[in-house]
Amino acid sequence: MIRLFCCIMAIAIAQMFLSSVSFAVEKNPVKIIRQWSGLTNASYPVLGDYRLVTDAKQLEKAWKDLEVMEEVPKVDFANEFVVVVTSRGDRLHLLAKPDEEQGWVIIRGMATAEHYPDTYHVIGTFSREGIKRVNGKELK
Repeated sequence: MIRLFCCIMAIAIAQMFLSSVSFAVEKNPVKIIRQWSGLTNASYPVLGDYRLVTDAKQLEKAWKDLEVMEEVPKVDFANEFVVVVTSRGDRLHLLAKPDEEQGWVIIRGMATAEHYPDTYHVIGTFSREGIKRVNGKELK
């Protein structure tokens, strides 16, 4: 009898966790279209912060600030926007969490806990489709 009760409780708890919002699969996840990452010795203005880029001039400035060796890519800013994230930890990745009903997305960088003297960066392009705000800033 106790074994049956424990099994039922385990199933109920598992079902509760698996059906919760945090474990649900996004209907339309925000995906990175293109991404560039690397290491620079440049002293970037704000570490651990992100920069929302909505035009070619801003992208060129961010590219120069980070001393990226590649040529500045062509981005269709009518349909895409760019996010730049920097950190002292390596293995930096972009994470995006959308809210389809409100039309906003939260984009953050996640890196290892180690802190190095160099600046790591990741630059990603995202689709503007259905997005009105990025990290609280209106997408113009």
